[in-house]
Amino acid sequence: MLSTWVRSINVILGSVVTLVTAAAVALNSFVAEVAPELPNGWEDNATRIGAAVVSVLGLAAAAIRRLTEVPPQARGILPPES
Repeated sequence: MLSTWVRSINVILGSVVTLVTAAAVALNSFVAEVAPELPNGWEDNATRIGAAVVSVLGLAAAAIRRLTEVPPQARGILPPES
């Protein structure tokens, strides 16, 4: 049972969708912390750029998830056992 749980965690952490989502969250947090420290006028640009990058990463994650063909027997967190 523990082996299945560990394998499931490894699959989730190694997923491209998980990595892209983590990058988007990290970038959003970074922009939220840095933007107020920028000179007047720049913080609006930083927020807009950060939002654009986060949306692109989110769209990439959605596209990868929807466009990657997976046979029905291989669906789920763990790959099928051979």
